[in-house]
Amino acid sequence: MEEMSVQKRLSYRFSLYGDRIPTDHGEALYAAISGICPDLHELNGFSLSPVVRTVAVGNELLLQPGSCFFARVPETHLAQLVTISGKTLSLRAATVRVGPMQVQLIQPATILRSRVVTFKNAVTEVSLLRKVEEALHEMGGDASIKIMRRRILTIHAKKVIGFGVELSGLLEEASLALQVHGIGGRRRFGCGVFLPGAEVIGA
Repeated sequence: MEEMSVQKRLSYRFSLYGDRIPTDHGEALYAAISGICPDLHELNGFSLSPVVRTVAVGNELLLQPGSCFFARVPETHLAQLVTISGKTLSLRAATVRVGPMQVQLIQPATILRSRVVTFKNAVTEVSLLRKVEEALHEMGGDASIKIMRRRILTIHAKKVIGFGVELSGLLEEASLALQVHGIGGRRRFGCGVFLPGAEVIGA
């Protein structure tokens, strides 16, 4: 793996304020942000994490002090991303407010989790495990892989099957690459985005 520049390791954190949001909120979050920043719609290199640091209750997530999401965007479009700070977003029936943007430097972590990872035609634990192994191999990394709970998402009115994934025993370069690039598809909808394990409880 080639050495990663500081610029590529920047992640942008946004606090989220409100009461509760749907557990399946990836498409709604992307649509709300794209509505404010049309230039980010379909932009290569734009990804969003799910909202983290929440409490799950049924099909909803209760927002807590510290609830937030992370975005990654090419430097050329950072000015557009900043404009979501202070805005009110509609996530289906929920209304939330976005806090100020905080810039963070991605740090290596030996354990990473993604709340949901999707690959085309990978709808079982076995098939997803194989795809994750292939993605790690292509990235030049190695890790112990744990496939976690199955999740069904709705994206463009279609049901999409994915699984939570935990990767452990990661070396520094692989950990950084996974956090920067993610794996699988639908990363603008929160899929395949990896964060340090403590951020994603109960993936």
